[in-house]
Amino acid sequence: MEKYEEVKELVAQLQIPVEFAMLGASNPVMLRGRLPERREEILAALDAVISDIGEERLRSYRVNLRHL
Repeated sequence: MEKYEEVKELVAQLQIPVEFAMLGASNPVMLRGRLPERREEILAALDAVISDIGEERLRSYRVNLRHL
């Protein structure tokens, strides 16, 4: 969960135009968008991950990945 909190802080603080992508196989939730245009949408998605998914589901996802 700490990873998602850190990514949320990064997205909130970035002040330069950038294409943000969190698309790796180890991410159960994949996010992509241009900052600052989609900042609020990305932050809302990260909030949902942090509040709704929980550490146990994230751990289960990682443990059950076939290849990493």
